[in-house]
Amino acid sequence: MRSSIVAMASCACLLLTAAEAGEQPGQWYVAPMLSAFYADSSRNADDDFGAAIALGKAHENFNIELHGHYYDLGGFNGTEIWGIGVDFVRVFYRPERISAFLLAGGGYTKGEQDVEDDNQNPYWNFGFGLTTDFKADGTGPALRTEVRYRLDFQDPTENDWIGSIGVQIPFGGE
Repeated sequence: MRSSIVAMASCACLLLTAAEAGEQPGQWYVAPMLSAFYADSSRNADDDFGAAIALGKAHENFNIELHGHYYDLGGFNGTEIWGIGVDFVRVFYRPERISAFLLAGGGYTKGEQDVEDDNQNPYWNFGFGLTTDFKADGTGPALRTEVRYRLDFQDPTENDWIGSIGVQIPFGGE
């Protein structure tokens, strides 16, 4: 897990040097994030940390993102969770230094567990967050914070909370 975090941080540093302009409609962006995972009690696993990454395209009032995540939960039923999904993000106040957003999406997740059977199933997630530009003029990367509520459709359905913080880095032309 630590090697994953180091690799993600290295990629973020490289991308920070390539960022040329603030995320504007028509631009692509990448958002590597560190996450705190608050597991449903039925998982029989501890709350723990993980990582996520989003690759998105900005439009006028919304973004579309491909979202990937990995969490390594300790505890009685130590669980590794991998997943990929698509999120639709409604952005408010895009031209301002601090922009709020709501997100909803779904995808596919795979859980490899120490004690119980492994599982593969769909999920839905809903959330909200903020992006805060590092520069007052709105160019370059932004701090991204978000909270997600995820419904993992296995038997029984599991309800997890995920808090993430990272950097949203725009690239490419409008």
